[in-house]
Amino acid sequence: MQDWLSQNEDNFALIDGFFRADILREQTSEDNIPVLIVGPQFYRLGGFDKRRVMTTLDTVYGITESGKHPTIILKDWATKRQIGLFTRDGLQIE
Repeated sequence: MQDWLSQNEDNFALIDGFFRADILREQTSEDNIPVLIVGPQFYRLGGFDKRRVMTTLDTVYGITESGKHPTIILKDWATKRQIGLFTRDGLQIE
């Protein structure tokens, strides 16, 4: 994850690349909890890279760090069903 951030001058452009590649599809919230809709390419990533994507996103935006939003809910792009959670402790896929 640190490699990805150190190799990119603009961390937001790196995150935008995840969206362009359809790894991530949409950011929203439900009941004031951050929700990330993952795209079909998310499923093609191995577990290590899924964790790296989520850790990178969290590092850039500081979502779980603030204490205000300790959890990010992950949902599938097609079914809108919850597929996992990301917290300070890491990624948990259901």
